[in-house]
Amino acid sequence: MTTFRQPFKNDYIITLDYGEKFPPLYTDESPHRGIDYGTPMGTEILASEDGTVKTVGNLSVGYGKHVVLKHSDGYETVYAHLSEIRVKQYQAVRKGEVIGLSGNSGNSTGPHLHFEVRKNSIKIDPKTVLQSVFDADPSTYTPAPVKTEFEALSEGPAIVVCDVANVRCHCDMSRIIKTLPRDSIISVNKEVTMYNGLPYRKYWDTEKQCFLMIAEHDPYTQIIKHYNCPF
Repeated sequence: MTTFRQPFKNDYIITLDYGEKFPPLYTDESPHRGIDYGTPMGTEILASEDGTVKTVGNLSVGYGKHVVLKHSDGYETVYAHLSEIRVKQYQAVRKGEVIGLSGNSGNSTGPHLHFEVRKNSIKIDPKTVLQSVFDADPSTYTPAPVKTEFEALSEGPAIVVCDVANVRCHCDMSRIIKTLPRDSIISVNKEVTMYNGLPYRKYWDTEKQCFLMIAEHDPYTQIIKHYNCPF
């Protein structure tokens, strides 16, 4: 199966995930069909796989300045809202090559990268083919098994086991307010809130002195597990 690297170096939070809603742009009838990453203005955007430049565009609405790459096996990747494009149509590119700089062009509320993956012209969840939700060394990365349902953790200490976990505000689940790196230890509450199809666990944040929310896992990546748990 074709796998893709993250379209940048370093770690950037997901500000809007695949399938999420953000009215009026994205609703139940037409949810978000890509991943928005909070990349600062001018971040180097990299080709996620070897391919050929299919489209170089500049739309005043929608994608703004964008690049579409065509890959093998019917895959295409889209990189949108760029500030600068550094490739030309029909150009061959290699995985990890700089194709542009992130920006705030088109329909955008701030600097970010909108990243899409298409399979036979159908937009799919990028996390199903990415090497990691955040950049990982392919030689050391082992994909997590696909999960169809979750087994709830009991109350108590837990540890972050993914590269970077997004944390949402307990009062407003639409807000991502911070991130937690791998090996962060938290104390989870038994309360679970479902948001956009994911089970979010309440935990006490000692720094902010309030309850925040963190997902137990998404369909592809385990996010937290019991601290010192053998499994």
